Amino acid sequence: GFRVWPLFLLVGWTGSCGHGITPTQPPKAGEASFYVSPQGNDAAGGTSRDAPFKTLKHALEVASPGDVILLMNGVHSPSAVVQHVGGAGGIITVRGESREGAVMDGGNTKTTMLRCSECRDLVFENFTIRNYRREGLGFVHSRRITARNLVIEHVGLERIPGEDSGGHAVFADESDEVTVENNILRDIGFKDRASGISGDAVDFWGSTNSRIVGNLIEGVRGNGILVEDSCHVTVEDNTVRGADLAFADWYDGGVWVDGGRDILIRGNTFEDNPGGPGIEISDTEAQYPDRSRGFRIQDNTSRNNRWGLYTWNFGRCPPPPEAVALSGNDFTGNLDRNFLCHAWECGEGRPCVTPEDRRPC
Repeated sequence: GFRVWPLFLLVGWTGSCGHGITPTQPPKAGEASFYVSPQGNDAAGGTSRDAPFKTLKHALEVASPGDVILLMNGVHSPSAVVQHVGGAGGIITVRGESREGAVMDGGNTKTTMLRCSECRDLVFENFTIRNYRREGLGFVHSRRITARNLVIEHVGLERIPGEDSGGHAVFADESDEVTVENNILRDIGFKDRASGISGDAVDFWGSTNSRIVGNLIEGVRGNGILVEDSCHVTVEDNTVRGADLAFADWYDGGVWVDGGRDILIRGNTFEDNPGGPGIEISDTEAQYPDRSRGFRIQDNTSRNNRWGLYTWNFGRCPPPPEAVALSGNDFTGNLDRNFLCHAWECGEGRPCVTPEDRRPC
């Protein structure tokens, strides 16, 4: 993430979703390849309800493409960092026996439910993650990952060491084909005003060809959805409400898009977030027109926020349409104004953060 401390000069600009949670059917008898139970034993065979493994980490390490790992009902307490899970030939599915019954609980002491590096072809579905201090699910340099029909709550309550972030429910770092869909994400993140750090419910950085679709995000302290330096990402049919978007002199967003290319924000509802913008679009590194373009904002509702749409650092107000294109949105009934635009936030022609040499996508 990035953090900016601008002086605000209010510039007006006038211009003109549903979602649902679709439960995943629980596995049928005999469907799972491996079983995981709080009462299990990693020395057991793991292939039946009568002899389950104890830890998700062990199940992932022994699973092969095409396998299903069933998280049996009960309160589990995993915390795992794994690498190179999954491969060609099929998907490894981690599925809860029931969404509310299979619970991954960090007890407010464990940091991470699961962080997976260089993993591929994984699906996580139909269980609850709660009470982790820094993150629920994290993916780094991974490909074809899906997180769906999960409940993730009370997660990301402190800073991740070495990262400019206050923790996340789900994040993807330099990953490809990641889907986050039909989840309930609530009570996520924290704010540390002294260091300028806040959290995010969903955070994509440097990721490509990915989707954030149909999620309900409530009570986040930080961004509802952050998409930074990413390309070919769709954010669609999400609802973000009751978020704490205010900071000392800058703002998080219901959705905040910064840098990258070809981002579609469509059919979302951002409401009742009084501290900041429902939608925020920025170019902190002043990359436009080479990058920071192709942002399409279509058919969204942004109401009862501080601002409906906030854009900055594109050199003019409103931004060039090849950078930010608007159509069919309802930006009405916001508390300060419906549109806020700053041509330059940190001085004419100046980036707000030092541009990085890396171009992840």
